[in-house]
Amino acid sequence: MTPQSAALQAQFDDLLLLTRDETERSLAIRVADTVVRLRSVDAGLVDSFAVPMRHLPSGGRVDGDADMTVWLMRRDRLDGRVRWRWNWERQRYADDRFEFWALQWAGILVAVDTATGIAILILDEAVVSRLERPEASRPVLEALLSRRGLVSVHGGTVGDEACGVLVAARSGSGKSSIVGYAVSQGFRTTGDDFLYLRPGDEPLLFSAYGTLKVGPSSPAALLVDPDIALVDGKRLGWLPDVAPGCMVESQRPVALVLPVIGDEVAIAPAREQDVLTALLPSSLQLSSDRVRAARELTALARSLPCFRLTLAGDPERELEALRSVVPEIEPRATVGA
Repeated sequence: MTPQSAALQAQFDDLLLLTRDETERSLAIRVADTVVRLRSVDAGLVDSFAVPMRHLPSGGRVDGDADMTVWLMRRDRLDGRVRWRWNWERQRYADDRFEFWALQWAGILVAVDTATGIAILILDEAVVSRLERPEASRPVLEALLSRRGLVSVHGGTVGDEACGVLVAARSGSGKSSIVGYAVSQGFRTTGDDFLYLRPGDEPLLFSAYGTLKVGPSSPAALLVDPDIALVDGKRLGWLPDVAPGCMVESQRPVALVLPVIGDEVAIAPAREQDVLTALLPSSLQLSSDRVRAARELTALARSLPCFRLTLAGDPERELEALRSVVPEIEPRATVGA
């Protein structure tokens, strides 16, 4: 073991020891066939972390084993009780097992042991509410889930209980508008922004978050409470508020659609170059293993029929155009059923 690796393990062991307490809050959720147990001496931290994933199954107290464990701690409980071996705010430290980094925008320090599937989040008091946004928890889940063979996908889905169309594009291209309107019309989804892919001969897309992020000029903006504050130009809504029961845990991808903004609604086959340009860059930014992610996402795109959907501010016609090329997806008979 190198001196750096020894220091990494010692730091992680110090932090893990200090996060434990006789009284704790424990909550389990299932993300992509993986049971994630959230633990903290502070019930508020567990509940906040779980907010954007509260649609997922297996909630409640868990006393048995889990595939992954995320410990949460307020930073003021650790200050003066642990030997900080480096300045996390300035550097990232990692070896084949341990990873340490700072989410500077969120004021969160992260430590991950990929061998045991244990992660530790240390938060400043002022940023606890940021846990309720997917961006705060996503890097931690990705670091652990990627070691279980899953690949992060920046996209949403529109479909039914079994299968769905993967809608992928850079932010601001109308992806969330399609998903939001589709669920209001009885379709199901695994999410509108961050998904997980289990690659293979029968790939599956898994849900992680039930949130809906839309800009004030989006056709789907009417689906989100206008009093919600804008963050990075978007409001954060909740898909089950738009259509109760619209979320499913997983879907088999049957097509890939690239939304683009234009003057007239249209749908046509998409070129492979355009598909990969839309899918890869933003998805790879989410990945801790970009080589593998690029390989798996490219294979997924090449295995699916791909289309370019031009959006023109007419969600009804846009959804009709989507269904014209993927007729196998069916809405529920009654929204909210």
